[in-house]
Amino acid sequence: MSYESGGWVKAYKLVFTERSRTFDISLHSLKTLDPTLLDWALGLVKKNLHDQYVAAKDTGWSDTDKRREMTEPPARYLVVRERDAAAAGIGQDGNGGRLAGFCYFQLTLEDASDDDVVEDGSGSVEDVDGGEGKRRKQLPSEDQDGKNGQEGDGGSDGEGDDEEENEGEGDDEDYEDVNDQIAVMYCYELQLEPHARSIGLGTHLMRIAEAIGKRWGMRKGILTVFKCNVAAIGFYRKMGYDVDGISPSKHLPPRRAQRISYEILSKRL
Repeated sequence: MSYESGGWVKAYKLVFTERSRTFDISLHSLKTLDPTLLDWALGLVKKNLHDQYVAAKDTGWSDTDKRREMTEPPARYLVVRERDAAAAGIGQDGNGGRLAGFCYFQLTLEDASDDDVVEDGSGSVEDVDGGEGKRRKQLPSEDQDGKNGQEGDGGSDGEGDDEEENEGEGDDEDYEDVNDQIAVMYCYELQLEPHARSIGLGTHLMRIAEAIGKRWGMRKGILTVFKCNVAAIGFYRKMGYDVDGISPSKHLPPRRAQRISYEILSKRL
C-alpha cells in the first residue's frame, strides 16, 4: 500500500484551519511533484536561508547542490496552499490556492548514536549498535508510490492536536536487520511564506511528517539546523527535539565543533 494514498492518510488532517483561514496540504513524491512546484520550493529555501548558508563558511550556497539534495529519490513533499481564491488566484502548478509553504522529508537510515535504543520482539530495550537482531520495517520503496495524498475530512484546531494512527494495514510488513543504523524521518526543509507564519502551520506540517514516519516504523525524527537560527532552534525544542548524539557538538573535540555551523536535532517517534 502506498503511503501517499489510502484512507489512513486522512487521519493526519491534510487540512489546517486558523480562524477564518484554511490551508490544503498535499503529499507528493518526485513522481507527482510538478516541476514548477520544485522550482518554487527551491526559491523559497533560497529566499529564507540564503544569507545563513553564505555566512556559514563550512557550507555556502549552491543552486545546483541544493536542487540535487531536494531531488533525491526518497524525497517526499508536503505542499501547502491557502484556500482563498481572492488571495492570489492560482498556484504556480495550476492548482487553486496561494502557495504557502512546504515540508521536505525522507524516510531513510541514519547512523545510530550511543543513546539510540530499540525494542526487541519481547518488548525489552536494546542498544542499536550492540549485538545482533535489531530490526526495523522496510522503508517504503519508490514503486509503492500512488496518487497524491487526499484532503482530510476536517481542519485542525491549531498546534494542540494529536494525530491518531490508523492501525491495521501494513502492520505485518517485512522486517530486516539493522547494524549501527537507525530508521528515521529526516526533515530536510520546513519553509513557509511570510503570510503563513506564526499561525501553527509549521507545527502541523511537522506532526504530519512525524506521524508518517511513525506509521512506517521510523524510530525518530531528525533534522539539521543552523546554530545562528535561534528562532528555528526554539521552535524545534518546543516540539521535543534535542541535540542528537551524532551532532558535531556531541562527538567532535570542542574547538573543532565550534567551527561547525549547524546542529543535528532529533526526537523519539
